[in-house]
Amino acid sequence: MLFWYESDRVRLPFSWSGAALHAVGPTRLRVRLSRSENDLLSLAVADATGAPVLTTALTMREVAPEHLTAARARQSDALYELGWIPVPAPAAKTGGRWVGLDMADVTAALRAAGVDAVDHSVLAALRGAEANGGEPPRIVLAGPDRSPGGDLAAQAHTAANEMLTLLQGFVSDDALGDARLVVLTRGAVAVEEGEQVPDPAAAAVWGLVRTAATEHPGRFVLVDMDESEASCRALPAALATEEPQLAIREGTLRVPRLTRAALAAPEDEGDAGDAGLDPEGTVLITGGTGTLGGLLARHLVERHGVRHLLLASRRGPDAQGAAELAEGLEALGADVSVASCDTADAEALAGLLRSVPDAHPLTGVFHTAGVLDDAALSSLTPERLAAVMRPKVDAAYHLHRLTQDMDLAAFVLFSSAAGAIGNAGQANYSAANTFLDGLAQHRRGRGLPALSLAWGLWARTSELTAALDPVGRARLGRGGIGAMPTAQALGLLDLALESPDKTLLVPAKLDLARLGEDDATVPVVLHGLVRSRARRAAAQGRGTGSDTLRQRLVSQDEATQTEILLAYVRGQVAAVLGHGSPDAVDADTGFLDMGLDSLTSVEFRNNLNRATGLRLPPTTLFDYPTPARLASMLRAELVPQEEASGDPSEALVAELDRLESSLRTVVPGVRTAVAARMQALLLKLKDLEDSEAERQEPRMEMETATDDELFDFIDNELGLS
Repeated sequence: MLFWYESDRVRLPFSWSGAALHAVGPTRLRVRLSRSENDLLSLAVADATGAPVLTTALTMREVAPEHLTAARARQSDALYELGWIPVPAPAAKTGGRWVGLDMADVTAALRAAGVDAVDHSVLAALRGAEANGGEPPRIVLAGPDRSPGGDLAAQAHTAANEMLTLLQGFVSDDALGDARLVVLTRGAVAVEEGEQVPDPAAAAVWGLVRTAATEHPGRFVLVDMDESEASCRALPAALATEEPQLAIREGTLRVPRLTRAALAAPEDEGDAGDAGLDPEGTVLITGGTGTLGGLLARHLVERHGVRHLLLASRRGPDAQGAAELAEGLEALGADVSVASCDTADAEALAGLLRSVPDAHPLTGVFHTAGVLDDAALSSLTPERLAAVMRPKVDAAYHLHRLTQDMDLAAFVLFSSAAGAIGNAGQANYSAANTFLDGLAQHRRGRGLPALSLAWGLWARTSELTAALDPVGRARLGRGGIGAMPTAQALGLLDLALESPDKTLLVPAKLDLARLGEDDATVPVVLHGLVRSRARRAAAQGRGTGSDTLRQRLVSQDEATQTEILLAYVRGQVAAVLGHGSPDAVDADTGFLDMGLDSLTSVEFRNNLNRATGLRLPPTTLFDYPTPARLASMLRAELVPQEEASGDPSEALVAELDRLESSLRTVVPGVRTAVAARMQALLLKLKDLEDSEAERQEPRMEMETATDDELFDFIDNELGLS
């Protein structure tokens, strides 16, 4: 890129002129740039002898550095938005029984469309139906009770709690092992900017089920519908897409995909960095004494000219570092109040808002408070669900309700990308954050200011991430989520605040090159950004991981099969625990003794399912508690005795596939040796082919050959005449 700095100005290429090509074909070029005083660059290209090849001129244009910075930021590759992309409706698959749980209106519409659909009151009724000779369902339909209006926070808790019970019962029921649970909501998500979201409480269900689907691939489908009859009739076609998340509007199918945010440039270049916050107004920050709250407060003062801050947290002035934070902000010219307040308590929050002076009325709200308590779906309890939802959901709803009649310039909710992606082990946190996303869309549909920022991981350790150990960070890294430096995160915040037409944005540092590594599953919302290697392999006609593993096993004896599987199991355990080598994993040590918890066990089991093509139950690591016992079980499942013999060439090809996939792990210093070994193998293969060709050549039976045959042999083989 051509540019130059001069004092505080920057000049960038603007237009080309006078281009002339004098010669083609030279392999070496000499380039000369010369600058005139009128911002014109002359470019002369010559060959090695000095003969002209190309001449042209480039006009430069002066750009202020701050405008260049803003332009770079607006093209940021770390700010995304969730779009809903229309997809064609395939032929509907209506075979098998569909069972609705208290969804009589939906099952009636499905029956009218030719689907074998019945309705039951509770999940337990399905077990009784099967015991009495009933057909196991292929599809189970369920959803939260519709509850527009009223106490949205209480409704969100109820919906999430009931859905948790249903999900746990569904995955633990062996009779439903081949069924899919379709969770239906209405008005929980907005597929267009500004669309009404009448039921943000149901949005919490989306986050919960997204995580459940990550932990139990292929078991759940999320569908949000409108009230039209066409959308109900389109449900069989929606499931035929095999998409795990859809919205149906007037019969049209849409799927969620993260895309890079399209941000409009400010109408006035001088408005860059202006979030519309009145310096004379007060800005409230919940979680204001925490790490992110403190960074935000300082940034609002320095960058956006905020002069009156109300920092609220449960400990208030007693929070560690609160006094130093206030002193630092006051040194920057801000008037700072630090208050102790449980913002999830409606009365306490109302009292806090009454404390805002009339001379500096509330003009901005930033809700950053939150807690984490990660657990796999099977380990999650209603208490752990409520404890994580309360500081986000209840506080956000009370802030919405108590400020909706105020003249706010900003109402910003700090959500999390965990809700959009469905991070494993964070069903409670995902539910809390998708409620914030739904609440923002609910407010925007009513004409109120609202922005939900579904943040990725900040590099700066906060109260939320302090408990994230190296194993947890490595797990996020394998999921393609990197840590954002503070300066980058605050720059993304500015971009979002300067985009009043956006309601939900996802500022996150995504390692797109790592997503889908080793055929790992790519979260559905990221399919528009990266195409998984598994899908590329399928498109190229290559086998899946389970096919390759079976091919490696099929021609081997039992001992070798077990050895191959044991090596694979140890390698997977080492990967999820962050060990540098499988050698650190003992074959006879219990998985729990090694440090596998409920969350890493889910990742480990899903990796095994993907590699083997099996559907291992959640109790697998308890039933087979060591790598050696698990490998023996896998051998019995993958290669039954009657299939123990096979074509050795298939195993050889599978082994070559495995070696090819592992080449990326070869360090530079070893590549020369590997290349030499491969060349030696190729020479051996050529010798074998030559020997085989010689054996297959026609041989002359000398004793019975005629004279003509002998002379023909001499001519052809010895070149004589």
